[in-house]
Amino acid sequence: LQANKLSVFRWLVLLMESAQNTELKKLYDEFKHHSNFELRENIEDLEAFIQEPGVIEQHISGKMGFNLLYTFKALALTRYPQAMFETARDAMEKLISESSPSHHEVLLNFLKETLSWDYKSFSNILEKMDDKVTGVFGYNIAQFSKDETIQKSENYKYKSPIEVHFVLTGEQKKYVKRNTSIFGDDAPGIGRLLSNAHTSKMLRHPVLSED
Repeated sequence: LQANKLSVFRWLVLLMESAQNTELKKLYDEFKHHSNFELRENIEDLEAFIQEPGVIEQHISGKMGFNLLYTFKALALTRYPQAMFETARDAMEKLISESSPSHHEVLLNFLKETLSWDYKSFSNILEKMDDKVTGVFGYNIAQFSKDETIQKSENYKYKSPIEVHFVLTGEQKKYVKRNTSIFGDDAPGIGRLLSNAHTSKMLRHPVLSED
């Protein structure tokens, strides 16, 4: 975005606005509810809360007091990956139509492919790990991701589109299965896994089709 002089802040605003009309709103509302429930205005309210019957026991069992950021990240990755991709794409379309109408189509196609690449990379990394994940790309997004100096989008365009398979290694699958067996495979359990792992190391690896 910055390489094309597009406002990252404006994109974030459009993301929030776009999410209100999708199933992501439910995720946002749940996060807000849990945050408000566990926060207190002052120390007196907090002390009174923790002395209520069952509160300490619920924290010990993990029903309360879990890491909200990682837990809801787990929910987003497992329940709402398609909605996240579509919301990001729609917000991107609005941003480009506002900011770069002169080369709207070329830039939009390129940025939509970067979003699709990321979406494929984190698809089914915690569940359904044996499912096949593929995509067809007209731009060399792998090279774009590596470049320290970003080139013009047309410089990354392939002569013809190629198919890319996004795969998980055996070690990646074992790592997830081992940790979910320890922490559990529900949202709080996967949240604990994510809090102890670098998510980037869990992403699928792109492999160009040999066809």
